[in-house]
Amino acid sequence: MNLPHLPLVFTIALIFFLTNGNAAAQWTAYNDCADIDPGLTAENITSYGLGRGYQGDGGAGELLDFETGAPTDVEIEFVETFSTGNTVNWAGDFSSVDEASDAAITFSEKVDLTGNMSYNDAPGWHVDLIITGLNPERSYTFEGTANRGGGASYADRVTNWSILEADSAVYASTLGAHKVSDVSVEFSTGENTVGYVARWTGIQPGQDGKVIIRTTHGVGEEAGGMPGAHAYKGYAGGAFIVREEPSTRGFVWRAFNDSVITDVGLVSENATNFGLGRGFDGTSEGGELLEIDSGNTTGVTVEFVENFSAGNTINTARDFSEFNPETDAAMIFGDHVEASGNLSYNDAPGWYLDLIISNLDPEKTYSFAGTVNRAGGASYADRVTNWSLRDAKASVYASSTGAHKVNDTSVEFSTGENGAGYVARWTDIQPSDDGKITIRTSHGVGEANGGLPGAHAYKGYGGGVFMLGEQSGASIVPVDSIGVSRLAPAPDLQNVHPNAPVEITLEHRSAAVDPSTILLSLNEVNVAPEVIISGDETIIRFTPPTMPTSNSTTNVALKFSDNSEPAIDYVREWSFQVTDYIDQNLYATIPTSWAMPIGGARQRGMAVRVAAPSLDDNVFLETPEDVEAIWAETFENLADLTEANTLGYLIETGTINYQTDLEPRGNKAGESNFPGIQSSFEPGVPFGLEIDTLLLLDPGFHLFNFTVPGDFECFIGFGSDKIKLPRTYAECTNCGGEDGPWFTGVVIEERGLYPFRVVYPNPGSSGSLEWLEVAPDSRRHLINAPNGVSIPAFLPSSIFPVGLRVLSIERDDSLLNLMVETPDSSLPHIVEMSTSLKPNSWKPALLEDTEQISAKVLRIELEMPNQPTAFFRVLIGMGNDE
Repeated sequence: MNLPHLPLVFTIALIFFLTNGNAAAQWTAYNDCADIDPGLTAENITSYGLGRGYQGDGGAGELLDFETGAPTDVEIEFVETFSTGNTVNWAGDFSSVDEASDAAITFSEKVDLTGNMSYNDAPGWHVDLIITGLNPERSYTFEGTANRGGGASYADRVTNWSILEADSAVYASTLGAHKVSDVSVEFSTGENTVGYVARWTGIQPGQDGKVIIRTTHGVGEEAGGMPGAHAYKGYAGGAFIVREEPSTRGFVWRAFNDSVITDVGLVSENATNFGLGRGFDGTSEGGELLEIDSGNTTGVTVEFVENFSAGNTINTARDFSEFNPETDAAMIFGDHVEASGNLSYNDAPGWYLDLIISNLDPEKTYSFAGTVNRAGGASYADRVTNWSLRDAKASVYASSTGAHKVNDTSVEFSTGENGAGYVARWTDIQPSDDGKITIRTSHGVGEANGGLPGAHAYKGYGGGVFMLGEQSGASIVPVDSIGVSRLAPAPDLQNVHPNAPVEITLEHRSAAVDPSTILLSLNEVNVAPEVIISGDETIIRFTPPTMPTSNSTTNVALKFSDNSEPAIDYVREWSFQVTDYIDQNLYATIPTSWAMPIGGARQRGMAVRVAAPSLDDNVFLETPEDVEAIWAETFENLADLTEANTLGYLIETGTINYQTDLEPRGNKAGESNFPGIQSSFEPGVPFGLEIDTLLLLDPGFHLFNFTVPGDFECFIGFGSDKIKLPRTYAECTNCGGEDGPWFTGVVIEERGLYPFRVVYPNPGSSGSLEWLEVAPDSRRHLINAPNGVSIPAFLPSSIFPVGLRVLSIERDDSLLNLMVETPDSSLPHIVEMSTSLKPNSWKPALLEDTEQISAKVLRIELEMPNQPTAFFRVLIGMGNDE
């Protein structure tokens, strides 16, 4: 992650893992910002600076290698941001520091510390030392100091030094200096005879090769600054060093493992092949890792251990996959292992796979990266893996930008389709005292637990490749005071739901977001987002009031500042593409005239007709057309219709998530039996069903997800006017059957009830059917689920016996009089009341009296309910007919 001042477009950037070994430092460069007496300055030292009266080498230029005088290709530039009064002054005040101080050890043999650059005459000024031309593949050290030497009366003149726009750095300033954060330090520069130095090591520039060192006055005590500091007086600089370090991006050693090798020609001879699963033909389930460059043993051992849930154990699959260039996965793994192949999953929630890493040195630090890609296409995108780091004493989260961060030790992303090349990654891992860490992979943890929205209940791949490296002593710590832990829709994502909200989660590290500075724009139009602030994060969310143009690109720009002093400004930019929702070959736009009034909703639920013809009847149910035609046939129906009403409908008050033997199949767990079908063995014949319901739909785009093993149809509308909705089987590679979901969608222009019919043939004895909506925020909800966010379903009046209806409701003091038309007033009638219309909310009403007015009219007296709002329904007999 980069600090601001240049817009950051969210591409995936490699943070480390690029070089190996411990090469010597390449160069060290010194600069004297106030070279008052060049005769006291060693050769090969530059004197760039600024200020009134300045007489040095200029405000910008190239640094020199101190040992050789050769150009380093690294350039610096001083830029002053002015507040008021005088600009920065270039002064020659005499200075000396204690012989044993950091400043003396670092500078005195080479740089004369006499002289300084001063300050402006009001708060708000700062001077940026902009360092460019750094190698993104190397790391650097910066050290800076200044001393006005003004004595005790100048001790309140404090300088704040901060590092900006680095990918990472390690705070290493003088012990007695006042640390504000990992990227900010303060000490007196009015009187710095103690020789304090602002220092960061392990500085890793971004891909632009740029880092900024900012100096200014103290940030103030409330912002964590040094107590008693002057409001604006503090010296902008005196001298600095930039040093190219030994290769801290490298390691003492690195080891790679490919659990499923499909082409040995693509895998390094020193990569190990540990894994497990049905069909596994690798080395073993564990063993010792090898150094990738030399093949030497590392002394570190690994072991895969599966925790089984139900169904099949983990499978070893050889599905083809490639590393997409410029992704984290490609840059970390591409030279050593192949992308193809994976370890799969169990067939129910609760499984996990532990990679136990042992014999680590508790006194050293390590980096881990892992990834896998089933490459199943869009239909596999809901197959999500949760990666978690366990048993470590400390670590730094460093997973790919765009991956879904659950917490500092847990991350999720799609492994069913991981073309983005996301990687689970941690650096600075400190093993437990027994030299052990565990990497656990499993299915997503669920939205309620902070997991990736829309993830499958149990499908997610257990692993593919991993890298472990012993770090060469340098730490890798994020520099930004604010981190981005979630962007939605994801950068460069296509086929985005047109009603999708834009959501950004910002992680508070060493500072918090200043909400008054948040500016969000879509396609250069400013919008007013919802801002939710908690102790450690800020969530910014905006739901567009209207759908963007079909197939259009939305460019998002977010600007904000943190609450540090001085504040750091951030810019985040990315884009995504909306699905082509007006393509009538994919989605249907529904006439407003089809919207039925909401008052027509009588009871939550769906009506299901089931046909399970005896094999002796020679009636076949292989296609949806066969199911539609069977109701006109004469056959022996082996389905259990005990609970059906007089028209043959079974009432489903829950959801459509059926499986004949209660085996997990769809996106959601918790399957139930098909109505009227006990199992695949009872009645043990092919069957078919029709589902009729009214869905309450709001204006906008609605995308439905059906998980079925074979054919089905979904209709909207009544009678001859109904439309068979187009359906697509999402892009899928080397898959089929129940592996991937079908999608169909509609564009609704008027809020109301819309009639739907689903026709499903089950030509074998075993089968499954799941019906969900893919919500705008990518979550998936079963239709009619009782969660407050799912699409509610209501029973159409056509499935009720003719003649049962309420003619009138009148109030008579403390009573309600209901006049009911009924097929037979002599039958028992039940009145139920609800205050919410939720499926499980109906309770018997307090019945006062019943009078048979005629053969088909009944008067029912009820006690007046105490609730301000109440709904009633009348049922006949045992409650099967309404």
